[in-house]
Amino acid sequence: MLKINGNTIIAETKTLKASIKDGLLVELVSKASGKKYIQLQDVTKHSGLSLVYANNRVVPLSNGSQSEVKYFQVNEHCVEIRVHSWHGDGTILISEDIENGDLIVEPSSYSAQRGVRSVKWVMPGIDKSLKLVAPLYQGVKMDLNDPLLQGERFTWPMKWEAGFAILQGSDSGFWVHCRDTSYTYKTICIGTADDPFGLGFETDAYGPIDNNTSAGGLQWRINVYEGDWQVPAACYKKWLFDAYNLSNVKRKDWLYDIKLAVSWFPSDIEALDLLAKHTDASKVLLHIPNWRNFGYDENYPDYTPSKAAEEFFKHGQKLGFHMAPHGNSIEIDPTHEKFPLFRDYGYVNMETKGFHGWGWGPDGFLGVPSSNLNLTKNRENKVMLKIHPANKMWQGMLREELNKTIDILDTDALFIDVTCWTSNLHNCLLNSKTTSEGMLDLIRFMGSMNGGTAIGGEGLNEITFQGLSFAQAHLYKSYHVSVNGLERTGGINLGDFLFGDLCRTMGYAGLSGKTEDERVRMQIHEDHGAIPTITCDVNDLKNPSEKMMEMFRM
Repeated sequence: MLKINGNTIIAETKTLKASIKDGLLVELVSKASGKKYIQLQDVTKHSGLSLVYANNRVVPLSNGSQSEVKYFQVNEHCVEIRVHSWHGDGTILISEDIENGDLIVEPSSYSAQRGVRSVKWVMPGIDKSLKLVAPLYQGVKMDLNDPLLQGERFTWPMKWEAGFAILQGSDSGFWVHCRDTSYTYKTICIGTADDPFGLGFETDAYGPIDNNTSAGGLQWRINVYEGDWQVPAACYKKWLFDAYNLSNVKRKDWLYDIKLAVSWFPSDIEALDLLAKHTDASKVLLHIPNWRNFGYDENYPDYTPSKAAEEFFKHGQKLGFHMAPHGNSIEIDPTHEKFPLFRDYGYVNMETKGFHGWGWGPDGFLGVPSSNLNLTKNRENKVMLKIHPANKMWQGMLREELNKTIDILDTDALFIDVTCWTSNLHNCLLNSKTTSEGMLDLIRFMGSMNGGTAIGGEGLNEITFQGLSFAQAHLYKSYHVSVNGLERTGGINLGDFLFGDLCRTMGYAGLSGKTEDERVRMQIHEDHGAIPTITCDVNDLKNPSEKMMEMFRM
């Protein structure tokens, strides 16, 4: 039941009581326990509704000197808030789900000023005792004002890996989620300008945004719960599996028997023999980066194995190892002969209009050259351009090349890099599909090779897990070098709870266990529910660290 009382909406659903003023949730109370999870005293400091432009320029709409907020009773279960301001107009539709008690907030806005990227709705005033449980880098459980979180924006699905956030108390809490199957890009913001104990939720318009004047279309659902974080997470997981018809999806039986994974395994037969002495090879998954006739990350999509690699794979398979050669899902070397086929379909940044891709020189990261000449002559700098994965010609060509690899190496697994890298773009839609939907199509197409191949990828989210069997998971902002405070990001297996039935994670880098930092990294991967993972060279296998030996025994 929702009703208007002056300039406030009073809401009472099956599970909660709430008050909304100027688009802001000023009070949220559990009917079961009487606990208050949100109390906002001063609404003047916050704009419930805002527009967002390039470079994260936020334009408040609902709390300016020229702002006008009106309320309209649609029916007993729905109220419309209309906002008119100097800089734009918008609505916030407030309703209830009668069956489950969700309070539903649907913001939208528009402006005569072009370039609108997204609409933002904020939720300040969250109880300071609650911890944020969210699918960021496979799961965090942290204080909202933790320096690692405060002021950060996490885009879906690369960093915000599923569209929900849980606020967990000692034995109960509340959560916010959306039910989106249209691959709408969105962002969760930690903290607001005047309150570190707040969240913001942005809904993107698909690029290009240069002439765009509006954004909206997602509903944010709010509800309370009793128990631990697994209660709302299980609700979301059930919706996710039902929405994408995943209940009957199966993976290869051997994947669930894997006890150890090795990332970046050296292509050295001696290394295989050494590892086999410490492990049951049939329960070990090896990620193999160097096996082609070209250097690592050079001349993709040429996936012709070297003769040495053929012998290496044959030896490892004889020992019983599961071996995944490293390929790439969307990147092409501009010096490759097939580049002219795809040059018009490279990722273009929605704001800067530059190419997305890779380049690596003696001094580190270079990015992609904007010079047409330099695009054609920098193989030694590992220049690669990202191609929109919804391009059917790209999918077919990649499958053809990698199918040859699988036939030659006779392998039951394949790793394709950069599967996590999908986002809103200037050229967002191709064949009416986003990069995220296109990536899922590509993964599934690759997995159909040879009657079914176990496909591994980089990173893991609620879209890619639907097609991947295993994935290298990244630690919180710590791809190769650990951030200060990384140890605070462990202690929860949220990603595995959500995705582990279909896709198992493995560690990424810095996992030999020789230093305290590496031991922390290994522990956090374990906390996240990943397959015990090491990285090593031949010398590491000759003289394993204590932590590595521990992994061998698991």
